[in-house]
Amino acid sequence: MSITPFRPHIDIRSTERLHSKLKDIRVPTQEILASADKAYGVPHKWATELFNYWQNTYSWSAAEGRINQFEHFTTEIEQVSLHFIHQKSKDANAKAILLIHGWPGSFYEFSEVIKPLTEGPGQKFHCVVPSLPGFCFSSAPPRKGWTVKDTARILDELMQRLGYKEYVVQAGDWGAMVARELGAKYSERCKVMHLNWCPGALPEGVQDVTERERWCEERKGNWRTEHVGYAVLMRTRPQSLSWMLEDNPVGLMTFIGEKYEEASNPAVHYTPHWMDHVLTTVCLYFHTRCIGTSALLYYENPRHDQFAAYCGAAENAIKCPFGYTSMGFDTSPNSKRAAGGTGNLVWYKERDDAGHFACLEAPQAIVEDVREVVAKFWS
Repeated sequence: MSITPFRPHIDIRSTERLHSKLKDIRVPTQEILASADKAYGVPHKWATELFNYWQNTYSWSAAEGRINQFEHFTTEIEQVSLHFIHQKSKDANAKAILLIHGWPGSFYEFSEVIKPLTEGPGQKFHCVVPSLPGFCFSSAPPRKGWTVKDTARILDELMQRLGYKEYVVQAGDWGAMVARELGAKYSERCKVMHLNWCPGALPEGVQDVTERERWCEERKGNWRTEHVGYAVLMRTRPQSLSWMLEDNPVGLMTFIGEKYEEASNPAVHYTPHWMDHVLTTVCLYFHTRCIGTSALLYYENPRHDQFAAYCGAAENAIKCPFGYTSMGFDTSPNSKRAAGGTGNLVWYKERDDAGHFACLEAPQAIVEDVREVVAKFWS
């Protein structure tokens, strides 16, 4: 039951070893074909720029400073040593919000929204930001068959342990699947949620398909057929992935970075702000050696082609009121009608200037949307 203060820190020997590996490694000097584009994988130009930025500009010490501006803790629940940020607001009327990341994200994914949520104008929040089991500073799941349902259960226990009888949830990616379970099974405490990723299918036999719905269905289909090579590996051979990438910083940079490149607004790709965020995530995975255990999310849970059916099943329907922001550069942006078939959707907005990692890419938009949903539907 104890909650222990924790300070994330990577020792100097580990960071020096990483830099030594970066200096010694050989990277591709040209595309595999003269005409190869991003359909072949991570763009050669972008990967080269990111690698050079890592070698010459990026500062882990600065990133660690940003990470440690927040209050970190650990606690043990069901044999999982769970790391989390607990950043409390000074406002006596603040509500608790649970912020849940996915893959290839981490607790750091919410670094741009924590301060605005705790201190900004309007409703204030006490922010709880866990590292999912198997990610970064949390231990791996303790057994085979650990699914998002198990993770939801221990996160609900975490909120109760912190003294929060009621709370809000914000999530995307696999975090949204965990959030779904909270909204389906723990809605007496999970009062309202906001998602920026929400799989779901249009009603069967629908005829009056809108332009947005058609576009979303095309995007989802393209992602499932052309972009999930990484997921096939993760859902079938997570231990092999661990051997491939755990001590391979450039391989890890490419495997993780590819998602940040193809699921975001191209306008941010070459900005220092974005490259810093990508490399901080890569460094967290590298130094905590979590790439293999993070892949267990894919191994133990539904596949991409099963997401819509899973979210549409009655037992997985979100019972509490939830809002969904459909991001135009997301991997699989969804329409209002398709998302609405997965639970008690009460609010919907389209934002076409950001993508899958919206809390990093468009933090103010997420903060605005969370506040609007909570103001209208918390009861």
